Amino acid sequence: MRTTATTRRPSRQLKKHIVPAERLGVNFTVYVQDDGETKIPRCTVLVLHDLGVDHKSYRPWIGSIEMDGVRERCTFLHVDFPGQEDDAVDLPSDKYPSLDDIARELVNVINLFNHNQVVVVGEGAGANVGLRFAISYPERVLGLCLMHPTASSASLWETVKDKFANWRLLKQGMNPQTEAFLLWHRYGDASINPDMESRLKEFHDTLYRKRNPKNLALFIQAFQNRTNITDRLELLNCDVMVVVGKRSPYASNCAHFYEVLCDVRRKRSMTMENSPLLEVEGAGDVLEEAPGKVSLSFQFFLQGIGLVAALPMHPELVGQGRRASRTYSMEEMDKPGRRNSLLGCTRKDSISESPISESPTD
Repeated sequence: MRTTATTRRPSRQLKKHIVPAERLGVNFTVYVQDDGETKIPRCTVLVLHDLGVDHKSYRPWIGSIEMDGVRERCTFLHVDFPGQEDDAVDLPSDKYPSLDDIARELVNVINLFNHNQVVVVGEGAGANVGLRFAISYPERVLGLCLMHPTASSASLWETVKDKFANWRLLKQGMNPQTEAFLLWHRYGDASINPDMESRLKEFHDTLYRKRNPKNLALFIQAFQNRTNITDRLELLNCDVMVVVGKRSPYASNCAHFYEVLCDVRRKRSMTMENSPLLEVEGAGDVLEEAPGKVSLSFQFFLQGIGLVAALPMHPELVGQGRRASRTYSMEEMDKPGRRNSLLGCTRKDSISESPISESPTD
């Protein structure tokens, strides 16, 4: 699927911070990425990872050339969930905090760095945590960009599959069966894509050499035990961008989530104009297989909620949606702003398997 290479622009060194969550008895590891000039008004993006990976899983996307303009105007707070960072020591407890507990603790993370409002980006388990955070703290979230989200509890089939993988992980450490489950969870059937061979090998090496098996098993268990929050979507006030690869095993879950979100907002007379469902053909993990396309949509999403407005519109985005009628100064245009909710129609964007940019990993 990926046929055109894009050279990644160098990023400044990420600053590492250990953020204690005293109530939970664990620590978050937070990496601050700020590649822009201090004189440019900035927005803050809170980044949450999926199972089996850490903050580095976002490198191909955030490091792509298509993200240059956004990266210069945003501060990224990359959160590694407790015990999921490279070479982590065993967590002190045999029970992982619930996804709701983790979500509620994130408010202390953004408070520590003196950020009042954030855009949340989450993938898989991170998308579920981000969704819970936005529901619990609606005044702190300007927008949600969710990759492969689900708001329902785990199905019986998923529960059985997860429990078997977890049992082996706790008893044996990383093993082929658990690796197969995590490959399925992250990439779906993207392993048939020859372009993904090096990425799959990198993922394999990370699982066996960098992930703490006990901590990962506890995190998987917390995701497996997630509660259904579909009936809480009416508490969600911000715009939501949903992204899913057609080869993802959670493609149908994402479609259902989006349908429920549309129904809820229709009943509340809220717009879906800046809340698209982006479906990427031929992809399992959209961030690794289609970083360029996701970047363009993310820029459009941010500008739709009044952020990075001074960033020139990419040629592929010109003519999509409404353009702001008010004229802003350069400084005003990059200040966070919220749009009033208006009645509008839904947007569903589909990306075909046309050549796209690739951003190599470090």
